[in-house]
Amino acid sequence: MTECNQVKIETGSRLHGGFYTLPTTNKVAWASIGIYTSYPKNEITIQKCDKTTIHPRDPYIEKILHKIQTTLNIQDNYCITINEKIPRHHGLGSTTQTIMALTTGIYALENNKLPSRNKSYQLARQLNRGYPSSAGIQTFLYGGILATHNAPSHIPIWHTALPSNWRVILVIPKLPRGFSEEEEQTISYENPWRAPERIQRMAYQGLIDLMKGVANEDVDQAVSGLKQIQSATGSYFSRVQGGSYRADLAIIVDEAWRDGIFLAQSSWGPTLYTLTTRDREASDIKTLKLISKLVGLDTYVLSVTPRNMPASIECLEKP
Repeated sequence: MTECNQVKIETGSRLHGGFYTLPTTNKVAWASIGIYTSYPKNEITIQKCDKTTIHPRDPYIEKILHKIQTTLNIQDNYCITINEKIPRHHGLGSTTQTIMALTTGIYALENNKLPSRNKSYQLARQLNRGYPSSAGIQTFLYGGILATHNAPSHIPIWHTALPSNWRVILVIPKLPRGFSEEEEQTISYENPWRAPERIQRMAYQGLIDLMKGVANEDVDQAVSGLKQIQSATGSYFSRVQGGSYRADLAIIVDEAWRDGIFLAQSSWGPTLYTLTTRDREASDIKTLKLISKLVGLDTYVLSVTPRNMPASIECLEKP
């Protein structure tokens, strides 16, 4: 990296596809699917300065910065500008993406070099990221679509780019937020991934079909695989969220399925999404907007491109 005293970091959002278990061992838990999207995104600039400031002022970012400085024993002050940020607790991976953006930028300024993927992973784990799923860390580091392994490693068990003509349609109803990271960790510890064999088989077969669909550029096969993973994960957590989907999301999911559109739930919602192709994009958006009105939900529907590259960091200013 060119020597500089200011860096700009841009991340995508992480969509969660669900959990699966490899058939080789019953000890593998919390292996999951992650999909990186170009939007919503974080766009943050950081530079050293005499007094720490965050613009616009954001107590959430202040808390994260304090945690980074305390955990990593960093004494310098930073001026941070938040140009864009991912909505919190919407199932978009906002906390992990923000922590990794700030940590990567600060590391670059402190060491005048970018951290390696392995170093970024280690830093994230120090900051208690990657529990129970490392999909957020790995999408930050690799982009595209990937399957994680719960063993401590930055390397996905599967990673590839999504086809260039594919789109991700986000359906975000104006409903209460999903669980916070602290709530999610509590749920995960209280519900370890020891799913019944039937659910494990369903999730694993879904992973295989998803991988085949992406490799063959067959979006219908990929969505079919995603549906199986979602069904398995939703069944397992039905006692936590009131059904295979969050109870307040089920009405739009069911109605969309009647119109032939499968919607996946990302983490604990309220974000829903599906994969489609560029030639189906306009029709699917129109249908989903009509469905939102039909069921009486105020919903934000938009199409975004996959982010087939990692989060980026660049030097903006030489000293």
